Amino acid sequence: MTATERYRIGLFEYGNYLASRGKACRAVEQYALSLQIGYDPKVEQAAIAASAACEAGQPKPTPTVTAP
Repeated sequence: MTATERYRIGLFEYGNYLASRGKACRAVEQYALSLQIGYDPKVEQAAIAASAACEAGQPKPTPTVTAP
């Protein structure tokens, strides 16, 4: 196993750690870095789940209404 492959797996595992601690948005970043190195369907599925959790936990921006 190459150092790059170990790094890719480490990013995935760190993303899993963050996700399990309720830090889905930070996990998404780690999954994205892992996927940039190489494709893995497990990482992709984890990224999709973390992204959904991140979006669900983020406050929605209030639309700004301007007077005509």
